[in-house]
Amino acid sequence: MFPLKQLNMAAKKAIRRGAKVPLFMKPLTLTVSLAAFSLAYAENTHAADLAEDGRYDAVQIGGFILTLDDVKNLSDAGVLIFNDERRHFTINRDVANERQLYKRLEAIDLQDERAVRHMYRAHRVTLPGPTAHVLTIPSGFGPAVFANQTNHATLAASVGGVSRVPWTNDPDAGLGLGLGFGNSFEGLGVSMGVSLNDLSDLNNQDRTSFGFQISRYLFDGLSIGVGAENLFVKETDGEASPYIVASWAFDSVNAPFPFEGVLTVGVGGGRFAHKSPRDTAEGKGRYATALFGGLSFRTSNTTSVIADWNGRNLSLGASWRLSESPIAFKIGVRDLTNFSGDGPRLTGSVSVALAHF
Repeated sequence: MFPLKQLNMAAKKAIRRGAKVPLFMKPLTLTVSLAAFSLAYAENTHAADLAEDGRYDAVQIGGFILTLDDVKNLSDAGVLIFNDERRHFTINRDVANERQLYKRLEAIDLQDERAVRHMYRAHRVTLPGPTAHVLTIPSGFGPAVFANQTNHATLAASVGGVSRVPWTNDPDAGLGLGLGFGNSFEGLGVSMGVSLNDLSDLNNQDRTSFGFQISRYLFDGLSIGVGAENLFVKETDGEASPYIVASWAFDSVNAPFPFEGVLTVGVGGGRFAHKSPRDTAEGKGRYATALFGGLSFRTSNTTSVIADWNGRNLSLGASWRLSESPIAFKIGVRDLTNFSGDGPRLTGSVSVALAHF
């Protein structure tokens, strides 16, 4: 049994100073369809107030507030461990993944199981960092909110372009506006976006398109999404493109790579399954692969390198975020194979989070 007196003493110190754990919060990225925004958001929580009798009723561990009864029950069950020398709580390393945690929590009487699951996820599960992990394909990750966060929606804008349109020497650029809301951790995360596909002719509403994605986080860094791009557009070289996609965030412990990153795999129609009319006219064939995927590696807390196949061609690039800012960048080279198009071309974008609410 965990000594209640020792637990109360630890709670007092934890609430006054904030319990320290040898881990850090990894805020989940929010990916908005069409605009390809990669935005992270996280907020600090505050310790619970004293009850009227002056007794501490809750303790803050790793940014999450747990009642003393929950901490005691978790300690008795071996999920939490109290380090006497360092005077803090840590998650038992014997709990190897989220699925094991869920099974162990079923046998424990808890007042706030959600806070426990989110504390474990934030500190022990690899999740996407604050940089983009895809270049030209959608991600399986969507809006997600930890139990200690108050923001539930994000509004973002993005501008991007290519050095030239395939089979021409003309550059092209577009502007996107996206809204992400909901919570894929507990239910569904929803991303919605509108894109102006030609900045040289902003008044041309026929080149305005819409997109959406519905996402659900499963477990152990795995998230899935269902959505569509390029909807309701009348004048464009693209087409409506529905898809289903899954993304898995990994680290060097649970994957055969010496890095932390994200693996994405999906299947779709439209641009994922068909080549452009010009490709067909030039003898490149009519059908793309329908399957698409990508692999990214985090090289630092603010930088990632990315490779992805969008069904038509291969792209390589990088993404980075200005430290402690809502501004993120992506740059890369598209059409690196002869499967479609007429040669490589540069691509890039800048995105910014406008508001959290």
